[in-house]
Amino acid sequence: MRKRKVGVGVIGCGGISGAHLSTMASLKDVEVRVVCDIDEERAKRRSEEFNVPRWTTKYDEVLADDKIHAVFVLVPQGKHAEVVVAAAQAGKHIFCEKPMAMSVAECRAMNEAVKKAKVILQIGYVMRFSEDAQKIKDWLNRIGRPVVFRDLWAVVRGSPARWVHDAQMGGGTLWENSHWIDFMNWLF
Repeated sequence: MRKRKVGVGVIGCGGISGAHLSTMASLKDVEVRVVCDIDEERAKRRSEEFNVPRWTTKYDEVLADDKIHAVFVLVPQGKHAEVVVAAAQAGKHIFCEKPMAMSVAECRAMNEAVKKAKVILQIGYVMRFSEDAQKIKDWLNRIGRPVVFRDLWAVVRGSPARWVHDAQMGGGTLWENSHWIDFMNWLF
């Protein structure tokens, strides 16, 4: 019996989309069917770069496609809740870049939507899954609970993307650097 490929739509074609699209291109059971961005040129560029058959500037078109089983939400975090709730209501499984949303209320709305739709939502806090992180966790389990954490890798200026520094859309460099907050929370 032949397994069907998972049809994926990518919503947001900014810098991080290249990493996700590159990884998906290496997976034999995944087929990226459409990329979407409000910037038409950026959507076209990603479509061409990764041989994605279709591009659009409207994420509702991605969500309306029955051949799309899952979406990657890679838009600025100020739009995460809107897109994730709509994707859940459309019955799509969702990978959403970090951080989850801009407020607790938005996070709750996202969780309620995916629970009601019975779809999977994964937030892109991936650092704890690396081999290095697993080793650190193992060491700490042997020597005891940590009491201090110092981030030497911190994003001092934040991303060059202008939206990161916008309070409504990105929240600033602390939000952009939230991988380390999640990692520290997991270690402690």
